[in-house]
Amino acid sequence: FTAALKDFVAPIDLFLAPRVNVLSDVPVLCATQSVSTLSVQNPSNASVYSWATANGHIVGATTGTSIQVDQPGTYIVTQRLSAGCNPYAYDTLSINYDANCKVLASLVTDFRGNLADGKATLNWTTNYNDGIDYYELQRSLDGQDFETIATIPTKSTGSALGNYASVDDVSTLNMPFAFYRLKMKLTAKSIVYSAILRLNLPIKKNDVMLYPNPVKDYVQVALSSDKKQDVRVMVYDMSGSLIHQAKYPLNKGNNVFTMEANKWKPGTYIMQLVTPDLTIHKKVVKQLQSGLE
Repeated sequence: FTAALKDFVAPIDLFLAPRVNVLSDVPVLCATQSVSTLSVQNPSNASVYSWATANGHIVGATTGTSIQVDQPGTYIVTQRLSAGCNPYAYDTLSINYDANCKVLASLVTDFRGNLADGKATLNWTTNYNDGIDYYELQRSLDGQDFETIATIPTKSTGSALGNYASVDDVSTLNMPFAFYRLKMKLTAKSIVYSAILRLNLPIKKNDVMLYPNPVKDYVQVALSSDKKQDVRVMVYDMSGSLIHQAKYPLNKGNNVFTMEANKWKPGTYIMQLVTPDLTIHKKVVKQLQSGLE
C-alpha cells in the first residue's frame, strides 16, 4: 500500500481550524455580579487555547475553551493548532464594570439580528415586560466601547412577555463587525445589560479593513475573497524597511485574521497585502502606549 498527500482530497480543508471567536456571558460586571465566563464559540478539538490579561484577573486555569474572570479588563485568547505550535489566531474581549447595575435572571430570552440592504434589524423577546421601563439599543464597532443609538419604550402587553424590534443603518460603517447589546432600565431603578450580539457586515470587493487603527498590541485584518487562496502580508516602516511578513489562508467570502503588533515601535507603517490577482496598500498607525514617554 502506497499513498501520497495528493491522494487525500476532500471538499473541506482538512488542515485549518476555524479562527478563534470568543464571547462572554456577562459583558458588564455589576455590583451584584462578580464573575463572567469567557468562552470560545467555535472550538476545534485539535486546537489549544490559552488566555492572558494585562489589567484583569482570571480565576483558575488559563487554558481551555473557557475561563472565568472576576475583574474588568481586556482578555486575549491565543489559539494554537496543537501544543507547541506557533500562535495561529487571536481574539480579544473587554469586560467592563458598572457599579449602578445589577444582574437578575435572564430578562431577554431571545436577542438576534439580521442584515439586509445595508440595515441591521434587531429583534428581542423579554419575559419581564412589566418590570422594564425602557430599552437602550447600544452599538459598538470594537466590542468594547458602546454608544446608545436608539431608545425603545416598553409597550404594555398585559403579560410578562414582550417582543421588540429596532433597525440600525449600517451602510456607512467601514468595519467587518457591528456589536449590539441592550441596556435595560428597570422600574426598580436598576440597570441590566443583555449579552453582546455580533453581526458580520459586508466587506467591499478589493478592500481591506484594519481595526483598531491606531493599533496597540494587535491589529485585526478583514478582507473579502472571491475564492480560496493565500494572501501575503508585508509591513514596512516609513523608511521602506520590512518589519513583518506572513502568509494567511483565505476562504471564499469574508476573512478576518489577527496580527501581533506589540513589538512595533510607535509610528506610521504601510501594510501591503498581495494575492495572485490583487495588491492592496493600507496605512496603519502604531499607538504610543499610555504612560510611556
